[in-house]
Parts: sequence; C-alpha cells; structure tokens
Amino acid sequence: MSLLMNLLLKPPPHHAPPVPTPASGAEPVAMAAAAGIMVVMTVVMLVFAALMIASMWKVFAKAGQPGWMALVPILNVLVLGKIAGKPGWWLFVPFLNIYAAFVIPIELAKAFGQGAGFGLGLIFLPFLFYPMLAFGSAAYAGVPGQAPPGGMARAY
Repeated sequence: MSLLMNLLLKPPPHHAPPVPTPASGAEPVAMAAAAGIMVVMTVVMLVFAALMIASMWKVFAKAGQPGWMALVPILNVLVLGKIAGKPGWWLFVPFLNIYAAFVIPIELAKAFGQGAGFGLGLIFLPFLFYPMLAFGSAAYAGVPGQAPPGGMARAY
C-alpha cells in the first residue's frame, strides 16, 4: 500500500518544454520579404498621393482657384464645393455629408461639362477620374444657372 501511496502522492517528473529554434534561417527571409512588401506598398501609396495632389491642384486651377488651396485640409473641401456650386460645409454635417459626398462630385463633373456617370467615376474611382478631369480636355464651364466662371469670387 505504501508503494501505491508513493505513486499517487509523488508529483510527476517535470519536463521542460522544447526550446523553439529557427528552421534553417526561414525567419530572416520572411522578415526581409515583409519589409520589401512594405517598401513597395509605401512607394505605391506615395505615387497615388502625388497623383491626387497634382490632379486636385490642376482642377482648382482650371476652375480659377489657386491650386495651393487643394493642399489645405478643410479649405480644399470648401473650395471644391464652391467650384461645384454647392456649399462645401455640407460635408461636415452628420448625415448631410453622405448626401453631399455624392452630389458634390456629380455637380463638379457637370461644371466641367461632363455627365453624371463621370461624377460617379469621381466618387468610386477618384484615382482614375480626377486625373482625367485635371489633365484632359475638360474646361470649367461654371455651374449651370450661376454667374460665368470669370465672375466667380474666390473662396478664401
């Protein structure tokens, strides 16, 4: 009975868990691949950002507004709304901003002589349609029913 008691009361032998080791240098290769992917993604993001900045600058200039306004947060939205003939502050009002996010690009397209389909392109594929608007042949015609572009007051 004493042997049975010893077996039951004796703690089991303690075994240390195995220490993980790198599998033939795969970890440094994976880290280098991840770093390379991040560098490529950063470069692509910077190219898209530069394209959008240049496009917005050119759209503002075509509409008779200073291009540098495209770089200033909040001001660029207000000026874009003015170019489209809508109040830019709509984008800062909850729930109204959802409506404005669709109306302002469509009206912007119309102000440049394009249709509502082009405006939808500005909404859903801006990295394609803003450069087309900026560097294409579209000219600012003004907002239908408002003063011609030459009489447009500056938005600053």
